[in-house]
Amino acid sequence: GDTAMVQSHWLSLSGNDCKLSFYYHMEGRTLGALAVQTEDSSGVTVLGNLTASADGWQHGVYSLKQSSEFRISITGYAGSSYEGDIAIDDISIVGCKVMSSCGQSKFTCNDKSCVSMTSECDFEQDCNDGSDEAACPSTCDFENKNTCGWVNDPNAEVTWDLHQGPTS
Repeated sequence: GDTAMVQSHWLSLSGNDCKLSFYYHMEGRTLGALAVQTEDSSGVTVLGNLTASADGWQHGVYSLKQSSEFRISITGYAGSSYEGDIAIDDISIVGCKVMSSCGQSKFTCNDKSCVSMTSECDFEQDCNDGSDEAACPSTCDFENKNTCGWVNDPNAEVTWDLHQGPTS
């Protein structure tokens, strides 16, 4: 079936109580699944695989225990027909400090190259892919068609679309 994936930048964490927090909405007769994963040098770890329809928006919270650089992926899997919808919103990392995997004074571009931390959110593209500007702010509510640096997987058959309005 079709999939849609968004991924974070490569990250490092400082703190003992780091959590990924986001909201999701899953509804329909032929609902697929929503997978939450981390990827680091040792491979992919599944944090959660959500498959059940629920009434309204649900809050997803997952502990992040990575000791090396990693990135987060959230993937939606389509069901067997068009009668199922999945939405995500308000993604944030809470309870710790999120740092660039290039070190405390550097920003990590999506291609893992490093630029000065002062280059992030300065309205000038310093990373070849522009990720130093796309990552603003650190909490994303996806309002005004802003993806906050979360990107669709270019190899996915379908992509996440941004819309505004009620869910029903």
